[in-house]
Parts: sequence; structure tokens; C-alpha cells
Amino acid sequence: MTPLLFISIITLVLVILVYWILASLEKRSAEDEPEGDNTLKFETAQELFKFLDPQPACEQDVLRLQADKEYIKLYWNISSETWDSTMEKFGLIVQRENVIIRLYDSDSNIMDVPVNDIQGGQKVKTEKFQPSYAVLGIKVKEEFVPLFLSRSLE
Repeated sequence: MTPLLFISIITLVLVILVYWILASLEKRSAEDEPEGDNTLKFETAQELFKFLDPQPACEQDVLRLQADKEYIKLYWNISSETWDSTMEKFGLIVQRENVIIRLYDSDSNIMDVPVNDIQGGQKVKTEKFQPSYAVLGIKVKEEFVPLFLSRSLE
């Protein structure tokens, strides 16, 4: 009977202690609440920022195609560093106005789309021409110099 009495006394003491702690907590009045500020505020550790991608997606070299029935949407971005190193590699001194995207269909027919800059987007009416992939390049005189290849459309 002694262990049962001991457990009962300890339980009673713990219940009284919990009641006393809860009763002694200071209750906040409505006046203490901030008015109209329901936004959450939090802090983050600076260590988390050490692992961010040094080149975000907008800085990457991209050439994408998105096809509709009679239109194709082109998205491209060449970083300035890639552009400069490519021009230096091929020994070209070309203005950005000479940039074009050449569309190829499954029969190796081509369609040139002038884009006039190293980044942007454009919607092109293709009518019966159904492109499979695209190549971004520059036109030097009458010669096309391919630089970047897109993924093929499925």
C-alpha cells in the first residue's frame, strides 16, 4: 500500500504545481496585441545563404522552344560572359544585332528568325512549317555560325 500512496502524493503534487504555473501566467489583454499587423515575422540564419546557387536561372544560357498549332514561342538568354568568350574563341567581332535563331523541321528545311539581342522572347507564326529544334547563332555576311542548340520538340 505504501507505493500506491507514494504515487498518489507525487501525482497530487504535480497537478498542484501545473495548476499553480498556469494560474500564475500573465494573461495578455487585447490592448497588448498589435493592431492590424497579422504578418509573420521570422529570422533566418546567415549560414543558409552560403549554399545558394551563385548563378541563378536567369543568368544561365538557355534556348527553349514551345510549340502551338500555328505559332512557336522562343525563349533565349546568353550571358554576357558566354557571349564575349564565344566571340573571342571564334575570332569574331559581331554586333548583337546579327543574332538569329534558325529553326529546322524534320525534313531539314530552315526558317530564320532575327532576334537582334542575346536575350529575350518572341512568338513566331510558323503556319505549315513545323520546327523540330532550333539553333541560335550569328550571321556573318551570308554565313551562319551556330552557337547554341535547343532541345528538340516532342
